Amino acid sequence: MKKLLAVILCAAALTACGGRDTAEPTPTPTPTPVGTPVPSDVRTMITPSQTNPIKDNWTTLGEVGVVMDGEYTDIILATEAQRGGDGYMMWDDSQRWALVAVGEDNTYTLFDENMGGTAYIEVAMEGDSPAVNLVTTATVGLAVTKFTYSDGAFYAEELVTPEASGNEIYSSFPEYFE
Repeated sequence: MKKLLAVILCAAALTACGGRDTAEPTPTPTPTPVGTPVPSDVRTMITPSQTNPIKDNWTTLGEVGVVMDGEYTDIILATEAQRGGDGYMMWDDSQRWALVAVGEDNTYTLFDENMGGTAYIEVAMEGDSPAVNLVTTATVGLAVTKFTYSDGAFYAEELVTPEASGNEIYSSFPEYFE
């Protein structure tokens, strides 16, 4: 009888201590689909200047003409690296790259950096204004920056930023060859 009473008291004590779980359930995060950029809240304004960082001896790797505010403008991606006699680029550990929009009256320097890696552009018209996506690849990954033109200025927005550490082991981006 004492054992039965002890079991009943233990069971009653355990059920009384349990009570209801009042903790809020942890919300399940909504995943971002792969390949969908998450724009940053920071946009950098790029105003026109009169200087162009691209020198005459640089290699142009991408160029397209667009009309901005009624003015013909060339969007140019170039590097100081040179081509070899075989048509392949003679890359160094790092080289200077520049992305500019050069019009009749205004020049916009969108990107001007010394970097190890390569750069590629994609230009689209969003309404009546150009949008330039700059993809840069390096040993730690790739970055994507979008430059949109509006009201006499370009606005830069980082869409993809690589981790601070890493090591690229493969890329199917094509090599620049002429």
